[in-house]
Amino acid sequence: MIIAFDCDDVLVDYVQGLVDFTNNVLGIKRVMEDMTEYSFDKFWGCSIEEAISRVDRFHRTQRFRELEPILGAIEGVRKLKSMGHDLVVISSRPDYTLRDTFNNLRKHYGNAFSRIYFSKNPYTGRGDKDKRDFCKELDVKMLVEDNLVYAIECAEVCDVLLLNTHWNQTNELPNRVKRVSSWEEIVDEIEKIK
Repeated sequence: MIIAFDCDDVLVDYVQGLVDFTNNVLGIKRVMEDMTEYSFDKFWGCSIEEAISRVDRFHRTQRFRELEPILGAIEGVRKLKSMGHDLVVISSRPDYTLRDTFNNLRKHYGNAFSRIYFSKNPYTGRGDKDKRDFCKELDVKMLVEDNLVYAIECAEVCDVLLLNTHWNQTNELPNRVKRVSSWEEIVDEIEKIK
């Protein structure tokens, strides 16, 4: 079975790294818990152009290149790989981060992922193909995601496990989206599919 994973805040601790960077380098004092939707312009109270500029600046730092894995992700990925699943990454990071993304994932996850894809990012307008289109073309059976917008879109073509965060809260989820709170739950839900 093909299982796709978002990269940021599913495999690596992206938002905390970004918040640390903007707090320490740019002097912006925010905490991750203040982020109630995945929209950095709203989180920081700035224009979308300024938010993109800050994120791009972060992407060029050593801190970005050294993002740490999400708790339980390494063990979870290993277990899913050992069960014979084909694991892929579909990220809406900008394509200029390809080398750093590949190196960071290889450092923490070895050769667990057969492919890494970069999808369109609706916030920045960068990229050519939506995550949903990748999931459909690759015949993905399950996507693990933290972004509510992507989860809802991708639920049109595959099942989605939505990893619980401050920024993806809602009272209603589509039938094919299930909220999970940990990597242990992710593995348990995928094991049920067999």
